[in-house]
Parts: sequence; C-alpha cells; structure tokens
Amino acid sequence: MSSRTLSQLIAAAGCLLAIWFLLARVPWGSGDAESENSEDWGSFFSRLNRVTASAVQVDGPDGSKRLANDGSRWTIEGLPTDSGTVARFWVAVEEASTPSLVGRNPENHARLGLTPGDAFTLTFELEGETRTLLIGAEGPVGGSNFIRRPDADDAYLLDANLRNYLARSVSEWRDRRVVMADTAEASRIEIRGPEDSFVLSRGDSAWTLADGSGADAGAIQGLLEELATLRSNGPLEEGNPLLDQPQTSSVIALSQTGDTLAVLTLGGADGDQWVTGRGRDIVPGNDEDVFVLPRFRVDRVVPTGERLRGN
Repeated sequence: MSSRTLSQLIAAAGCLLAIWFLLARVPWGSGDAESENSEDWGSFFSRLNRVTASAVQVDGPDGSKRLANDGSRWTIEGLPTDSGTVARFWVAVEEASTPSLVGRNPENHARLGLTPGDAFTLTFELEGETRTLLIGAEGPVGGSNFIRRPDADDAYLLDANLRNYLARSVSEWRDRRVVMADTAEASRIEIRGPEDSFVLSRGDSAWTLADGSGADAGAIQGLLEELATLRSNGPLEEGNPLLDQPQTSSVIALSQTGDTLAVLTLGGADGDQWVTGRGRDIVPGNDEDVFVLPRFRVDRVVPTGERLRGN
C-alpha cells in the first residue's frame, strides 16, 4: 500500500469519526427526551383506573357516548353496561405501558389516524381534573394504537388497543340480560308456543306436564337456566326488520304464591327472534327495550312438546 493511499484512508477514517461524534450529540428522541416522555406519560396514567375515574367521555367519527360511574355500577348514556365489557376496557387502560415515540411531524397524523376527523378523543374525568388523549389507528403490532395529546404533534405507539372499545356502539356496551328470575322459587311455568301450549308444575322431586306425565329433565334444566339469566345478543336498533315480525310465543314463570317471576314475549321467524322481558328481578331500563335472542336460546326457553316429553 502506498503512503498516499494510506493517508487517504486515515483521512476518511477521521471524517467518519467526526460525523459519528456529531451525530452522537444530536438528541434523536432518546436520553433526556425519552426520560421526559416516560415521566410525562407515567404521570398521565398514574392513578387512572376504574375506581378513581368518575366518567369517560368518548368523541369520535361515529358520534359521542359517555360512560359514567353512578356509585354502584357503570352506565353508558345512562343505561346499565355489560360488566364484562367494562372490566376488559379498564384492564386495557390500567395495563397500558409507557408509549414509544414514533414521530414528531404533523404531516404523518393522517397516516396514523390521528387527525381530528379520524381519531377518537378519549377524556377521563377524575376528581378535580380531566385527562385527554387522541386514539388513532391500530399499530403495526396487534393490540396497539397510535396516540397523541390534543395540543401536541408528537405521535406515540401505545401497547393497548383502546380503539377497539371506543368504536363500539352504545348497544354493544349495554347489559344484554333480559330477565334474571329466581328459579328456585318457580313453581309453575306457562308456555305458549307457535303450535302448542303447555303448563309445567314443580312437584316434590320433578316437573310434570298438565296431564301428570313427567317432563324431560334436560329440557327443564335448559329452560330454567335461560330464565335464571336470559342473555340476548343486544337491543334491536330502530328500523331492524325483525321488529316487524309478529309475536309467536310467550313464557310466564310463577312462584308458589302466584308472584310473577318473569314474563317473556317472543316473535320472529325460523332464525333469531325478538324478545321482551318483564319480571321482579330485571336490569333497570331493560324492560323498556326489545332484544334479539339467538335461535339456540329460543329453542331452550320455548321447548316443543316433543322436547318436553323427551321424544
């Protein structure tokens, strides 16, 4: 190797070293900036849970909805919520880790779903304060979302899929239980089906039909399980064609003293049916709505004569 070539290599190495030194001194979202980000978001999620929050306001492309804690349970627009859905939402919030900075250019907001027209604005109301963030599109890893503060351009990736819950309609947040009868008190059940009607009576050890013959134990078990907690697919939205279907059957459960434990009215064709419920134990407000009941539950709560006789 000539001395000239060696000198050129040494000069090139010196230039590369100088460039590396300069780059090392530039803050690229790490170090102090990353530490500040961690402290900032740590403060945001601190004490943010289902106990400390009194309400959650959601404003998004599909409109607005409000979750509120009335002291005994969470409601959605004043209506009782499904406890499982609410619990999973709060688990996602409470387990959210410190998000990672992914960009500072506002021109990227549209691609990340973080523009005001695309993002969901999520506001947590705590005692004496509110905390707000924008929830954008799903991230590159399943179960993650892009987020940012409303007054900031910095975009982050949060390891929590909150948008999955925010995009749900009010109906999808609702408590879907139609009736909750105390079947231990049930002494008489009147069933009026599309073709036949039956009266079931509880004896000392088994249920019997009006003619005194024993009712099928499996059919009775299925019927009682549904009356104890009849869980629908949710309330029917206005304009659903199922609402135009006529009534086909009804079920009335009575106690030994004649108290009405549950009243069900059903209607529809061969598939899912609409159902309304009344009774002594019912979710507040749900007696005013019409719900959709999946076919397999219809068959259990309105068994045929053949099924009741074990044929």
